[in-house]
Amino acid sequence: MEQMNGVNEQPQAEEPAGSKSTISGWKIALAAALALVIGLAAGWGISAATHTGVKDSHEYRQLEREYTQTKSELKSTRRSLDDTKDALKDAQDNLKDERKQNIHDQHDQDRADQKAAKDAAKQAEKEQKEQRRAAEHAERNQQSPAPTNPDGSPLPTAAGGTFCTTEGAQALSDRSQYRILTCKMASDGHLRWKD
Repeated sequence: MEQMNGVNEQPQAEEPAGSKSTISGWKIALAAALALVIGLAAGWGISAATHTGVKDSHEYRQLEREYTQTKSELKSTRRSLDDTKDALKDAQDNLKDERKQNIHDQHDQDRADQKAAKDAAKQAEKEQKEQRRAAEHAERNQQSPAPTNPDGSPLPTAAGGTFCTTEGAQALSDRSQYRILTCKMASDGHLRWKD
């Protein structure tokens, strides 16, 4: 054995034949794993670069603008639709209120018409009664002329129960021209106009 610089070096023994292939297989596996990691990293980098490249393209920006504009128009349309729904609901509510008011007014008008018809019927009945009375009165006047004295002079008018001077004399009642009063002796001993 030789000594170099004070260090004992022993000659290295030869390695067995199988161990050399094990080391080189391990190195190959390590290199393959490293290559796989680098490849994946490069793939992600390319993917990111490609994705960034798509975002930067004119076509992508145009589509993004159209999407933004369409989204804005959709929001506006939704607001307009909501406003229209609210306006429609308000109009329906107003229509319901008007219908209720019209029905109420119609009922009031019907009641007023019925009352007016009843009042008119009562008035017509009253007028008919008055006309019948007037007709009966006129008929009585035509059938029997007003009573007169035996000399043909009209009978005087007197109030029932008042004093009179000639027993048996006649007068028309001041309450009805068809009621004839006669002068008779009363229970108090005086002559009075009586039926």
